[in-house]
Amino acid sequence: MNASLNNVNKLINTIIADRKQSRAAAAATAAESQGDKTSKDLLDIILNASETDLSPQYLRDEIITFMGAGHETTSTTTMWTLYELCRHPSILVKLQQEIDGILGNPTSTDRIEVIIYENLNKFEYLTAVIKETLRLHPPVSMIGRKNLEDYQLGEFMIRKNSLIGINMLALHTNPVYWKDPWEYKPDRWLDGTKIHPFQYIPFSAGTDALTLTHSLTHSLTYSLTYLLTYLCPGGRNCLGQRFANMELIVMLGHLLSNFDVRMTADQLSSMREEETVVTQPTNLDMIFTPRC
Repeated sequence: MNASLNNVNKLINTIIADRKQSRAAAAATAAESQGDKTSKDLLDIILNASETDLSPQYLRDEIITFMGAGHETTSTTTMWTLYELCRHPSILVKLQQEIDGILGNPTSTDRIEVIIYENLNKFEYLTAVIKETLRLHPPVSMIGRKNLEDYQLGEFMIRKNSLIGINMLALHTNPVYWKDPWEYKPDRWLDGTKIHPFQYIPFSAGTDALTLTHSLTHSLTYSLTYLLTYLCPGGRNCLGQRFANMELIVMLGHLLSNFDVRMTADQLSSMREEETVVTQPTNLDMIFTPRC
């Protein structure tokens, strides 16, 4: 474990050092030409902040967070989405119809080859598919919180500074909140049903408790949602939520525009779920066929 951490730290430190060197060279060139030609990506923004406010260790930790959390979770969600589409071919057909309606038929000579930012909101059904995947397969299945004061929840007293584990999958499949909770139904996100903000939390959750009214009962049926609402103040949503959703739309949109995907009965039955840093499918074999 320590050896692996050392390798990660070495990689991150190398990335930081290389970028600082390239920034210095670019700054010198910009000074000569009287123009700033340095890049402005996420790493640059963090480095700009680190020049005044962040320690080297904090800088490294922030970059590790973005590199780790921003890749493994998104790739895992992509795999789970393709798996569910293979299990539900009719949903795949409907999804590809939407994609073709936006990008054009795979055999069309004037089809759109690149999904641009302005087109992202057009993928309503794809967005619903992604949400339904995250509901049944949240990459991070458990989040932790510490309550700030004693609280009586039904017959249980939760003492101040208690560590609280919140099971996302239990919340996402609670029949009190969801109709047919274990069924993969993307249309549930398009039928106008109102979703409580803490009913669906694949990107974590948290808010200022003082701004909330007690709209939920104190019964244990609502315990998970109420704990999130009352005991977990502060901004706790995933910083990369919007970016992750955009990544998923672009990746799945392009992939399913160009390929059909399926799994045989044996392939479906041999898939296993593995809990590591994320909850991911293993032994996942798929068959991709070009659509044009």
